[in-house]
Amino acid sequence: MLNELKRKVAEAAGQRSVYERQLAVAKKARIQAVKEKRLCEAAIAIVTAVGETLQQRISIRLSSVASRALQSVFPDPYRVVVEFAPTARGTIEAQIQFERKGQRFRPVLPSGQLLAGGGPVEMAAWGLRVALWGQLKPRPRPIMLMDEPFRFLQEDLQPVAAEVLREISEKAGVQFIMVTHSTGLAEGANCIIDVGGSG
Repeated sequence: MLNELKRKVAEAAGQRSVYERQLAVAKKARIQAVKEKRLCEAAIAIVTAVGETLQQRISIRLSSVASRALQSVFPDPYRVVVEFAPTARGTIEAQIQFERKGQRFRPVLPSGQLLAGGGPVEMAAWGLRVALWGQLKPRPRPIMLMDEPFRFLQEDLQPVAAEVLREISEKAGVQFIMVTHSTGLAEGANCIIDVGGSG
C-alpha cells in the first residue's frame, strides 16, 4: 500500500512538472502574443495616420484645382470640396460637394439632375480630371481626350473655357484632343479638323 502511494505521488510530481513546463511555454507565448499585438496596433496607427495625411493632401489638391477651374469661367463660382469618407462596405470614397456662402450641397441632385444645368459640374469634373492626371506617377502621355466637353456650359462662357484649356495646355504641357460642336470651344483650338457630316 505504501509503495502504491509512493508511485501515485511520483506520478503526480511528474505530471506537475509537465504542467509547469507547459505553463512556462504558455506564458512565453502569451508575452510574445502581447508584443506582436502591440506591434500590430502601432503599425495600424502609423498606416492610419499616413493614410489620413495623404487623404487630406489629395483632398486639398483636388478641391483647389477644381475650384480654380470654376473660378476661371464663372463670375460667382461655387467652391469644390472633396472629402474622403468611409462607406458601409468598409471602403473609402471621395465625396464631392459644392459650397457657396457657407452652404454645402451635392452637385448632382437625388433625381440625377445636374446643378445649374450642368455647366458648373462639367467644369469642376474637368478640373478634377486634370488634377488627378497631374498626380499620376509615372505620369502618362500628356494627352487628354475629351468628347463634347462643356456641352452644358452656357454659350457665352465657352470661349472662356477654351482660353482656360489653352492656358493649361501651355503651362502643364498637356495636349487636349476634343470632339465638339461648340464653335466657341473650337475657335480656341490650335488645330481644327472639320469632319462635317452631310446633313
